[in-house]
Amino acid sequence: MSNKTKLKMALVIVLLAGLPLACTTTTPGKAADSSGFIGTYSLVSIDGHPVPYAPIHDGQQGGPEVVSSTFTLNRGGTVVSTYNYALPSGDTMSRDFKGTYAEAGSDFNVKWEGAGQTKVTIDGGTLTMDNHGMLFVYQK
Repeated sequence: MSNKTKLKMALVIVLLAGLPLACTTTTPGKAADSSGFIGTYSLVSIDGHPVPYAPIHDGQQGGPEVVSSTFTLNRGGTVVSTYNYALPSGDTMSRDFKGTYAEAGSDFNVKWEGAGQTKVTIDGGTLTMDNHGMLFVYQK
């Protein structure tokens, strides 16, 4: 075998040896720590009001009271938000909202099944959802 052929084979072996490292390397910052936001957050306030909270509709209070809520970001880009309500009749009700999320810079866009989109920001353990100007604040 010629020296030229040996050199080519050595180069191929070096390149192949480095391939697993190249495949497992993550981009510093974003991909390495992006899973830190995954998990369940509990609602602490709606538009600055502590939970439980009964929003005022048409100047009147008396609608369903939000007793509690969770906002769960799952691996794979899915989200589930569960709300528990106390109705004026004294009955209780629970409702799940499902959707998908995608990172948009330092924020997230949530697209709800059968509904629109909301913007979510996460700062440490605080998740804030802007629902058409009404802020829902959750803690991890």
